[in-house]
Amino acid sequence: MEDAIPTASVIQTQKTNWLLFLVVGIVILGIGIWIGLFLGKRLYSKPLPQPTPLPAETLVMEGDPTANWKVYTNSKYGFQLKFPDDECKDEKYTSINEYVDKQGKYIVGICFKSPHGYIVQINLLNNSGGLSPFEYLKKFDDTFVGWTSDFKCVDNRECYEKIHGVYKNVLNIEEIKIDTQVGVKIKPGKDFPGADGWQEIYIPSRQEKVMLNIRSEEYGLSDQIFSTFKFEGQAAPAPTCKPRPACLDTTPRCMIAETSDMCLPNQKL
Repeated sequence: MEDAIPTASVIQTQKTNWLLFLVVGIVILGIGIWIGLFLGKRLYSKPLPQPTPLPAETLVMEGDPTANWKVYTNSKYGFQLKFPDDECKDEKYTSINEYVDKQGKYIVGICFKSPHGYIVQINLLNNSGGLSPFEYLKKFDDTFVGWTSDFKCVDNRECYEKIHGVYKNVLNIEEIKIDTQVGVKIKPGKDFPGADGWQEIYIPSRQEKVMLNIRSEEYGLSDQIFSTFKFEGQAAPAPTCKPRPACLDTTPRCMIAETSDMCLPNQKL
């Protein structure tokens, strides 16, 4: 029998199937190549090293910068502080050199550094009126007394003077506490003319009716000098309860009302 001659439709179907197989094969081959490349990259490629971020700059202070400073101690009034004696050109830092200047201040410690004034000066001031540090400096401090009537302080913190019709911030006041004593520190305000870094402290002495005034004109050292100031000995602890009347613990018991803030029996102040 003679072979049948394929019709046009059969030939077209065969061509379509062949093209379909070819396309599918190419797609499968492409997927295989992509998977091979992906796995090869994961298995054999090494990640690029990432730079380690540098730590933020920090100021490292090795040891105590005041460790080798000279110590001034005043046993009579119970305090001490340090100052950099290698910076001093003229020293009068012992209690033997106490004297009264023209303003009536008892000066017990001076460290001069010409021509920039003094590094530290300690004054023992008469406070027979029992004024608070802020009240004292307003009444007696040269810085305050020297200002005009257009001088005023806001909330006892920022002080202003009226200059050419405009109030300028000439002084700033900060409350400080050393042991149990509360004092104030004053320093130039942002509008102070020719501010040179001076600062001073007013704080009551543990001795009755004496106000301590510590002043420094050395820019950059004032805070370090002030940080070394301390009272000698231990401060008397503050009472934790009110004295308890002894009659509350006797028989018969007295009629005094017992309150929650009183000491318990046998409890010490």
